[in-house]
Amino acid sequence: MSADAVNGDSEVPNVRMRSKVPSPLAANPSAENGSSNGTPSAAAEQNGKVAAALSRSMAVLQEVPPELEESSEEIRKLDSQLGHLNDYVEKMEVRLREGSDRLQKTLNEQKEEREKRRRSFMQRLATNQQEDMDFQNKMQSMLTRVDTARNRQSIYEIIKGMEVPKVDENGAAGESS
Repeated sequence: MSADAVNGDSEVPNVRMRSKVPSPLAANPSAENGSSNGTPSAAAEQNGKVAAALSRSMAVLQEVPPELEESSEEIRKLDSQLGHLNDYVEKMEVRLREGSDRLQKTLNEQKEEREKRRRSFMQRLATNQQEDMDFQNKMQSMLTRVDTARNRQSIYEIIKGMEVPKVDENGAAGESS
């Protein structure tokens, strides 16, 4: 800080503005080319004013009011907490992703097992149905043969039921009475 800014002797009031402040050189165009009334002392005086204005503006820029200092401390604390929270969230995302991957792997394995069991069951079911059909066909064949055998007369019954012509002694067939 300059001595003028500390003592308050300066002609320019110590005002902080957010808008762009015009340069002291722009206010006096003759200071830019180094000639002010043609004398070197006037140029030195002008340079001194510019240097004083620059030092005052730098002091104002470096000066931090207490409210801003407290709020900047609060901002630093909140920023630190936000950083910790971001780290925690990243760790949780990694853990959730790993858990999700494990769960997906387990689900896929279970799905494959169920599919294997289903295929095995369907194969056993088809085999059992084929065996049942073969058994039914054999039973039907046997029952058909049994029915045929029951309905068929034995050869002895057929012969008993036949009338056999008696043969005479002379060899002629005749009716017996």
